[in-house]
Amino acid sequence: MLQLQPSPNQTPLSIGDLLDLYVTLDLVKIRKIFQNFIIEGRHTPTDTPPYATTIFSETGRNIIIML
Repeated sequence: MLQLQPSPNQTPLSIGDLLDLYVTLDLVKIRKIFQNFIIEGRHTPTDTPPYATTIFSETGRNIIIML
C-alpha cells in the first residue's frame, strides 16, 4: 500500500471544510466554479450543496473522486 508522508505545509481538508468555505464565496466566484466543474445547462443549481455527482463535468467528478 502506498503511504504518503504529509509535509508541514499541507493542511487536511474535509468536505465539511469545503462546504464552510463555499458559503463565504461571492456570486462571481461561485458562478466561475460552476462554469468550470458543472455540465453546461446546470450552471445554476436550484438547491444547496451537497450536489449529486450527475451535475458535474468529467473534470468535476474526477476532483470529487480525489477528495
